[in-house]
Order: sequence, then C-alpha cells, then structure tokens
Amino acid sequence: MSVSSASSSLSNRPPSRRLSLHVQELKQQKQQQQGRNAPELQQQHKKQQGEQQQQREQQQEQQEQENAAPATSWNLTDASAAAATLLNARCVLVVPGWGLAQSRCGAEFAETVKLLLLGSCVEIGVSPIAGLFPGHISLFLQGVPERLIKTGGEVVEMLFKYDACLIVGANDVVNPTLTQDGKSLKGAIIEAWRVPRVVALRRSQGPRGPLGGKNNNPTFLRPNVCVLPGDAKKSLAAINEALRHLGRGVGEGRGWPPIRVYGDLDEDPTAQPVSHWPPPVLTVGALRDQVGGGIVPLDPRGVQRLRAMGFRVLVERDLGEEAATVPTAEATSGALTASGGPGGPGGPCTYSSLEYTMAGADVCDLEEVLRAEVLVHPTIPPLDYFMKAGGPANGRAANAAAAAAGGGKGSVLICSIPPGRPCPLLPALSAARWSVLSLSVSSPSLQARGVAAAASLEALRGSKALLQCLYALPRLVKGLTTAAGRIDPAMVLVLGAGVEGLHAAAAAYKSGAKVYVADPRISAKAAVESIGAVFLSVLLRVSSWEALSRFPQVVGTLRALVQKSDIVVCAPRGLDGGPPGEFEGGPPQLVPEEWMEGMKAGAVVIDMLGGHPDAAPGWFGCVQRSPQGEPLETGPLSPGIMQGPPVGVTVLDGSSLQQLMPKETSRILSESVCNLLQQLKSPEALSLSLPDETDPVLHSLLLLDRGDPLPPKAHSIFRGRRTLSQLKLGSSISGHSRQSSVSSDAASAFFQKS
Repeated sequence: MSVSSASSSLSNRPPSRRLSLHVQELKQQKQQQQGRNAPELQQQHKKQQGEQQQQREQQQEQQEQENAAPATSWNLTDASAAAATLLNARCVLVVPGWGLAQSRCGAEFAETVKLLLLGSCVEIGVSPIAGLFPGHISLFLQGVPERLIKTGGEVVEMLFKYDACLIVGANDVVNPTLTQDGKSLKGAIIEAWRVPRVVALRRSQGPRGPLGGKNNNPTFLRPNVCVLPGDAKKSLAAINEALRHLGRGVGEGRGWPPIRVYGDLDEDPTAQPVSHWPPPVLTVGALRDQVGGGIVPLDPRGVQRLRAMGFRVLVERDLGEEAATVPTAEATSGALTASGGPGGPGGPCTYSSLEYTMAGADVCDLEEVLRAEVLVHPTIPPLDYFMKAGGPANGRAANAAAAAAGGGKGSVLICSIPPGRPCPLLPALSAARWSVLSLSVSSPSLQARGVAAAASLEALRGSKALLQCLYALPRLVKGLTTAAGRIDPAMVLVLGAGVEGLHAAAAAYKSGAKVYVADPRISAKAAVESIGAVFLSVLLRVSSWEALSRFPQVVGTLRALVQKSDIVVCAPRGLDGGPPGEFEGGPPQLVPEEWMEGMKAGAVVIDMLGGHPDAAPGWFGCVQRSPQGEPLETGPLSPGIMQGPPVGVTVLDGSSLQQLMPKETSRILSESVCNLLQQLKSPEALSLSLPDETDPVLHSLLLLDRGDPLPPKAHSIFRGRRTLSQLKLGSSISGHSRQSSVSSDAASAFFQKS
C-alpha cells in the first residue's frame, strides 16, 4: 500500500479510531527501541540495585555501631610502633600530665622532644590544671625552649595542624566528659582525641570502673588512640631507643636542634595591632595601687582582650608609671619588704600610658575611672576613693538602688579583699549596694575556670622566697668536691607542703641543696617526692598545725631539724589554701625564740605569713622574732618594736614577695580578671550577670551581692599587708582598731545619706 493510500485510509476513518492506531504505533516503536537497548537497561538496573543495597548495608552497619556497647579495652601498642607513628608525623603535639611528674622522667622527656625535632614540628601543650598544684608541670619543662611550650588555649585553636599526639601521663586534662558542663576554661581540657593519631603513655594496664571515671577515660577507648602501658620513664626510654634505631638522631649532638615552625601559624595574633574593636557595651575602670611596686590589675594584653570582648577600658593616668614610684614615708610607715627594711621596693615603670593607649585603653583621671560600671584593683582600694564629695558616689548610689529594684546596672568591684576577715571597706560598699568579688580565693575548681590568681601568686612567691634566702645565705648551696676536700650541700627545711612550700622546695632542689619537707598530711607525700624532695613523716602524728604544741616529742624532733638546717621556709598551708581565715587563733607558732639561739651561724628563716593580722602577741607570724627589729603592727595602736633575731641568724618577710615581681604579678591578675569578666558577661543584656547558687564555683568569689553580705564559702590566702588600706588603717584588718571602726561608720553614714 502506498503512502498516499494509507494516509487516505486514515483520513477516511473516524477521529477516535485514528488516535488509537497512533498510540499503538508509538507503543510498537518503544518496544522495538527497548529491545535494542535491553543490555544497557539491565546493566543500569543492576547498578541501581547495587547502590541501593550498599546504602542499606551502610545504614544498617551505622545503626549497629550506634546500638553496640562501647569499647571496653585499649588498643595496645609497643615502643617501636609508637616511634614509627611519631616519626611519620609532620607536626606532633605533646601533652604532659601528672604521670610525667610522678615518674620524674624529665630527662627522657626532653630527649624525646629533641629527637622528634630533628624531622618534625613539635609543640608541648600544657593545661593550666595539669599536675597536683599550679605550676607543677612547668617544673619539669625548665630546660625546654619556651617557643615549644604552648598553653591549652593556644593548642585548642590549632588542633587541625597536628598529625600525631603523644600523651605522657595525662588523664584528667584529656577527658572529654569534663567538657560537658561547658563551664571549664578554654584550654583546661585539651581535646587530644581530635588528632588523627594518638599515642598515650599510661601506668595502668587497662580501663577500670565506670566509663568517664578517673580510671576509665573515654579518650583511650577511641580507635585512633593507641596506649603504651607501663611507667612513663621506661616507656619514653624505649621510644627514644626505637627512634634512634629508625634513623632519627644518629650522629647528632646533645644540644637542642633547630626548632621547626609549622608555616606562619606560630605567630602571635595578639602582637599585631587591631584597628577596629566591637562597639563597647560596658566600661571597666583599672585603678592603680598607691603603695608601690608597679603592680597593675590590667596589662596591655589584658586591655586588648577586654576590648575584643566588647568592653571599654578606662585606665588611670600614669597607671604603670606612678605605681612604680616609691611611696612617701607617711603612707608606708611600718611597711615591710622582703629584706626586712622599711619602705617600698620601688622599681622601674611597669607599663607606660603610651602602651595602654596603643592597646586600646582610654587614659583619663581618677574621677572618670571611678564612674565605670566595673572597677578593678590589684589589692584593696582605699576607702577615700568612695567618700569623695561630688565624686561618683551619688550617682553610684542611684545606680545601685535601681539595680536592687531590678532596673539598673549597679556597680561591681573586683579586688583582693580576703574572705572571712574583717575589712572596713565592706560595710561602706554594702551601704551603697555594691557587688564585690574577691580574687583572694583558691580552689581547684576556680583554677579550672581560669580564675587562679591566688594560687598562681603563691607559686611566684614560693620560687622568689627561695631566691631571697639564697641571696642572704653566706655559703655555697650545692655540694662541691675539689682537691682541697668536699663541701656538703646546704640543708633546706620547708614547713608546709602547700603551693608556696612546694615551689620553694623545687627551687632548692634545682639549686643542688638537700631538701626536706614536713607536713601533717600524708596526701602531700606524692607531690613532695615528685619534685625530688624528701617527705618527713615526723608531723604525721599531728592532726593539724594548731595541735603541734600538744605533742612534746614531735616538737623536740622538729626543733632538732630546724637547728640543723641552713634555710627554713615557714609556709604552713595546704594545697587548697586552708579553710576560711586559714587558722583558728592565728598562724601556728613554728620557730620560737629559743630555737633560733641554737641555729647555725648564717642560717636564714623566711616567714611566708610575716605580719599576719591574727598572729599571737610577740610573734611576727610563724616566727617569734621579726626581721631585724620590724614593728609588730602598724597604725596608732602599734605596741612598739619587736626584738630582732639572734646574731648570725637572718629572718626574712615573705608575705609581700609579689611586689618584687610586678610584671609577672600583673600578668596573672590581668588574665584572671579577663577570664572572670568573660564568664560574667551576658550576651543578651548590657550588664554583668553576677553568679548565683547555680554556679557555686564563681559564687564563692562573691562577698557582696548588691550590698547583701555573703558568708565565705571558699578558701582565702593571706596576701601580706602591703596595701594602702592596710597601711593607713593599721590593725583595723584584725578588728582591733578604733580608727577603723570610726571610718567604717562614717562611710556607712555617708552612703546612706547619698
């Protein structure tokens, strides 16, 4: 049939019939096309089925992994495999912990870092809460170049650059369960489990107890973590031998190799000037200490950090310059120095006004600084600041009243008022409805939150105390053997295994002396032995320092030890600082007058509680005689001059040694203030959210809550009496001065009128 005839036949049919025939033709064409492409369609269909089956299997496997029980054993490894893992890494993170100090493997640790530096970039991340006391791990890193040591906060920001991690005896600082509350300081917990390959040195042989506990850290159960069990000293020695066997360090010297830097990530971002700051919502005023020494509450680095957080910073004019000047004789009558002489230490300027301006602070007069919503002072601000006529007191009283009603900002003071001890400034601020937070508080929880000014200053004072003793000691400290004979090392006795005592003992051990530490707590033995000192068990029969006088035999043994020693450090405090008020009835009487009569010629005694306001009559603190005739108390009710030590014995005052280290002290105070304000700053409201009972750690810092006094709930530490308020008011700190009570009543009446 021709095309014309077919078309004519279709055209002659009805429309419905023509449509059905056209559909049939399309179906036939589609079937013919499918027949020709059948192999390809079957292959695509099989491929789709395979992909769907693979997805179902992956989902089922993932669900089984989620429903499966967590791992209950470690992935164990040996020294050769651990060395190979570290050898193939481009950048290695090393996290030391308590196990490093417990095994005393400082030499092996330094050797491991040296070998890794020959082919890799190595950085040591130190958590602020590592060890048994502040600065514990730093005692074993004194020979390591400072450029290799990073803080926990710096490590957390750069975790992406590390290929491998070596954990040396660290447990709590790498525990992920401690980060669930979200309140720990950034860097206190180092997230080492996020590094691709991790080698952990653990003393125990496997996990024990519930998951997340002290002996069952989830970090060591992860698939990317391999554990090398055993003592850290032996494990590091085996790793060093394996590294040399693999060719690392062959033919190299014993010194430190060149330090490799991972690109430009080693630069400090805070060192670069910032031209733009976020708009400020709160104002912080930094007040200077008028006594001297150059200590300031905020350094330029702290100012930059507060500006980045949205604070406007007002700095008192010449904050660092005038703070370092020597005070007048009227203001410093009876002030005590570390060498026992009157007057302030003076010293060079800490920071100039230009440095504060470059950091982003506004340098202004005192009256303008006092109008800030938050005031910061390094010690205790003078009462005169808050009683000036026409000053900020009237406006502050209105703000405080509005804050009490819930509609204002209120006023906050951050200083170092000791909790649990009378202070004439507190009643005045309470009448004005102020809120006061104290930095003179010490607890492990506060250290984890970054507010560790009290404990960190104790570490500084302990190290400086031993240096002052060595300077005053008229003999060689370490032992020496020559052709003319042998010289025995000096004997150092430390009474008290607190933060001060342990750092003093560590410094003495590094100097080559024979160090002995006595403390009534057996729990301090591990910390004492970790720094190389000998723990004396003579005081274990005594329940506390105050009960020492009830044990005559123990007193006799202690007297013999004191008289044999060349240096005696009196620091009777625990690792937590002691209870509120530290001691019931004043500091313990450790070195009486008759003991010093039989001491060696040239012996040195340093009293870390010298000038304590609660000291017994006739006692300087823990020592009965003061440094070369210093006055017992200052102020109008001073009883006179105490008798100095016997001829040949030197007594030093160690209560104010932080004044001799102004920059280090200012750095510690500034970092603590910044950490505290960062946690108190509310992102929703334009004010500070004062801590309440839901946050008991920071709530322990609160002395006044909008004027309402709170009982001390944490441990306070005596800071010495080198503050202007203590010098002017004299014995008012102990509550026995008539002048202080009159000033306090006058201040309360003044604020009530305003």
